[in-house]
Amino acid sequence: MKLQVHQERVTHVCVERQQIDIQALLHRRSIEEGMSLLPSVFSVCTHAQSAAAWSALTTAAGESIDENTKMQQTLAVQVESIQESLRSLTFQLPEELRDMHMMCQFAQVWQQSNLFLSHLRQAIQQKEAVIPDGYRTVLVRWNEFCATYVFGNEAAAFLEKAAVARNLGEFPPTPVWQWFRRLAQDIPLLGRAAIHSLPCKHYRYGTVSWQDLTTHPYDASCWLRVHKEPAMRLVIERFGNNAAARIAARMVDVARTLTILFGDYEGSPWVRAYRVAEQYGTAEVKCARGVLMHRARVENGEIIAYDICAPTDWNLHEKGALLTLVGASAKDQERLLRYANELVQVLDPCVAFEIKIDGA
Repeated sequence: MKLQVHQERVTHVCVERQQIDIQALLHRRSIEEGMSLLPSVFSVCTHAQSAAAWSALTTAAGESIDENTKMQQTLAVQVESIQESLRSLTFQLPEELRDMHMMCQFAQVWQQSNLFLSHLRQAIQQKEAVIPDGYRTVLVRWNEFCATYVFGNEAAAFLEKAAVARNLGEFPPTPVWQWFRRLAQDIPLLGRAAIHSLPCKHYRYGTVSWQDLTTHPYDASCWLRVHKEPAMRLVIERFGNNAAARIAARMVDVARTLTILFGDYEGSPWVRAYRVAEQYGTAEVKCARGVLMHRARVENGEIIAYDICAPTDWNLHEKGALLTLVGASAKDQERLLRYANELVQVLDPCVAFEIKIDGA
């Protein structure tokens, strides 16, 4: 990402990204090859990518969705979402808020969680209608980690407390809460978004085209899943949809997902598949970054067309929340880079990036 500067002010945000040519990679390949190749192409959210590929290609081929596989794919996506969100909330903390014990605890639970996901993927590939051993143990370990370092309470208790809290000072000063408060006080306007939520429903009904859906700076983040939660009331009243609020949203999202997996909460589908215009099989999958969309066109068992729009495409759209950097002072470049880094990390927890100042 480049920040263009003129007269000591940021005048433009330019985002440069390398894109994989999915069309060329998958053209005329079989459905089975597509399902196998796609998850291996991406280094993050591989279970979400797998679920999206399976759903889009199965639907495009006109085949029925196997409900057991859908349940297993959904479980994999939800556990992966917890992992990735907590990784970002842990590793993005300022150094003075992290300690070795926290990092060791995270690494241990991460390894245990990855082992469970590996066994679950094997079950999916071998079409075994089982949930591997260790499922509940992984949830309990993540819940304990959150109670100590993130929420200050176990997930369900945190959501209940947040729903009736009268001020943010009622929450224990965990490392993540401290980071949230610091960011909110230091740069309250950073990342404040006045952009529209991703109109997936309109795309399903055919009133919004794929081109419109994928080129506009919609908000596709996990904010969509939680902004109506009672636990977000205080945050939204105080900060709206800004960078600090998105940290809180990620915390609420993790707590909500844990309570869903413990069986204490009803949530909307995480993996959704449907046909559009009788040509494309489309999948919407919720993941740590937000909404992931795949669409495929299949003829005679071969992939004719394939498109992906990842949450990053919306989260880091240069005309989206990044636009709040325009007008920022460039007199103190170190401070400007810190603000820009904070914003990108908060908007998209899974992306590697580099920021340059051009024209200073």
